[in-house]
Amino acid sequence: MAEVAPYGSWRSPIAPADVARGGRRLGGATIAADGAVWWAEGRPAEGGRSTLMRRPAGGEPEEVTPSGANVRTRVHEYGGGAWKLLGPELVVYVDFADQRAYRLELGGEPVAITPEPDEPAGLRYADFELHPDGETLFCVREVHDAGGGEPENQIVVLPLDGSTPPEVVAAGRDFYSSPRVSPDGLWLSFVCWDHPNMPWDGTELWVGDLQADG
Repeated sequence: MAEVAPYGSWRSPIAPADVARGGRRLGGATIAADGAVWWAEGRPAEGGRSTLMRRPAGGEPEEVTPSGANVRTRVHEYGGGAWKLLGPELVVYVDFADQRAYRLELGGEPVAITPEPDEPAGLRYADFELHPDGETLFCVREVHDAGGGEPENQIVVLPLDGSTPPEVVAAGRDFYSSPRVSPDGLWLSFVCWDHPNMPWDGTELWVGDLQADG
């Protein structure tokens, strides 16, 4: 039996929750050296969890990260740059739960490579870049204190195996992003900006020479 209602007040059989559960968010597609395609897949039906997927050349898609992992960073609050493919079978990513960075080899278990923070999600990481030596990782780190003050943004360097804590390469600006290393491994570039500017208002590009220890 048809139901007549004033314009805009009729009840739809499709609820907002149905729409949210009905689609998956796909992003960050990357082609590995072996031809496999990697991407991040957001799953509304799993509480919005984001997982890493891989489809080998001529094969079927497979989930790379563990079922409990949620690949998402809270750097700058809105996130971005939560994972980076470092090789055909090697990826680094941030887990939303603790905001630590993890190294993951295909078929293995994730290994945390950043220290556990004193405060929950007190240290946040994003925007990874691997040095040509294959052993040294650069990234953005955001430090939050328990008092709720303004977080501190930094560019840090750490060993890919997590054997030593990250060391600060650049600090003192309100925001940092996009650390990149030259192909010869001799130069590091990054961009930074300060309040009240937005990135499109007053971004600066910095370049510096790297020492042997990164």
